[in-house]
Amino acid sequence: MYTGKYAKLSADYHLKIYSNRPEPNSSLLPSFICNLEQTSLTWGYFEGSKEPALCFKLQEPPLSSGSSNGCCRCIRIANGSATSNKELTLVLHNQQELATWIRAIQILFANSEHQPVQQGDGGSVGDECTICLSEFEHGEILAVLPCGHRFHDECVREWLACSVKCPLCKRPSVDTNGQALCTSAQFSKK
Repeated sequence: MYTGKYAKLSADYHLKIYSNRPEPNSSLLPSFICNLEQTSLTWGYFEGSKEPALCFKLQEPPLSSGSSNGCCRCIRIANGSATSNKELTLVLHNQQELATWIRAIQILFANSEHQPVQQGDGGSVGDECTICLSEFEHGEILAVLPCGHRFHDECVREWLACSVKCPLCKRPSVDTNGQALCTSAQFSKK
């Protein structure tokens, strides 16, 4: 098990894990770099605990580029069976942090055909935003795209800044000027 403290997701589909907080313009090297281009992601609770976690199934092993001695609290890297595939688990502090990570990963892949977020347990149940995977709250105002799919307004606007298509059905969801074609609707929990 490797216990890290900080992880960063970059626009080049790399997850960088640091043992210390990287300062701007610092020469601190990450302990591990993982390519997430073809990863699949599940989420749930870490080893039966109440701690939310993300588990990445990587296509290639993480690259070690810095020292491995010690926003995530714990990182577990386990060898896959019979192949070079690896699993990497990020244990997060709370459900909100989990939703933030899932949303960041979804938006990172907005303009890609690959959909890394596959499944999860211990997350939201029922009506939820499929970008951040957080459950809609009664009375909350949502953004509804022309196709009828609904999301948190902030989530879908960030998504549409990266892709012109609906996250679910891939229908065009912006006008010729790049403005989001969405209406507002109030969510009612029955």
